[in-house]
Amino acid sequence: MPYHAKNPDPTKGGTNIDEKKYHQIHDAMIGALLQQKQMSLKELVLAVKSQLDGVFDGSFEWYITTVKLDMEARGELVCDRKKSPHLHSLT
Repeated sequence: MPYHAKNPDPTKGGTNIDEKKYHQIHDAMIGALLQQKQMSLKELVLAVKSQLDGVFDGSFEWYITTVKLDMEARGELVCDRKKSPHLHSLT
């Protein structure tokens, strides 16, 4: 069943994503960010890959970016764009 992932930019539409894959990535991202309060996107990708390697079928980077944007749009995740690299944390 598809899940409609939102985009925090109101000028951009969302993306349909497989609901099971959405929840796999979402849960792994939350787990990683509960352990380490702030992470760059690169760190987040590596953390999610380490949790789901061998049990996830698809492009980690695409799914993580899609879920990350949806979490930002829904107020679950904050991206500090003032820092380089951008740092992500749970709200």
